[in-house]
Amino acid sequence: MALNDVQVMAVVFSVSGADGEIVNTHQYKLTQWSSSTTRIENLAELADFLQTQYEADLLPDLPTGVTLERIEGYVLQGGGVASVNLAVGTSGGVAGDFIPVRDAMVVNKQTGLRGRSFRGRNFLPPLSESNQNGGIVIAGFVSIVEDFYAGIVEFDNGAGDVFNMVVYSPTLTVDTENPVTNQVSNFVVNNRIGSIRRRWKT
Repeated sequence: MALNDVQVMAVVFSVSGADGEIVNTHQYKLTQWSSSTTRIENLAELADFLQTQYEADLLPDLPTGVTLERIEGYVLQGGGVASVNLAVGTSGGVAGDFIPVRDAMVVNKQTGLRGRSFRGRNFLPPLSESNQNGGIVIAGFVSIVEDFYAGIVEFDNGAGDVFNMVVYSPTLTVDTENPVTNQVSNFVVNNRIGSIRRRWKT
């Protein structure tokens, strides 16, 4: 492990009745390091952290037809050799119908810099019909998502290692051993449902 390592974490969902998967990617940079932990250990801690946050603060308000299948992660430096794959299998907590699988709520990650290379975004799994009205997400669910993202922007393992969420810019990176990243400073949760047709992983 080394200071400024970048961990790429993929949160993988399945949706009942649909082929393929929805993947939300979160990138973290090691900004404080105790020097006593390995890359594999920190990846495992990040995966456990994300599982806990998703299960506590987001999945209870997603449809029962949505399942968090696994969390995959790797360290960008070192050629991605250090990796983790955590099986989860936890479903959402809201029974009933949900919106079409290729429609999604969009969360934009902002770093304070302009340009596509300095922004990121996630497309959430399908929402329950009860959480939207005519393509507009109800205010209560928007608040849940805002609180959830505020809770995962930083991870402190309590042992001297601190990870901050960043946006990694592959187009600006010449050498992955020294990746170009910018720390996420704000989230914009769009209350209008968008489309993920080109981002549906099959």
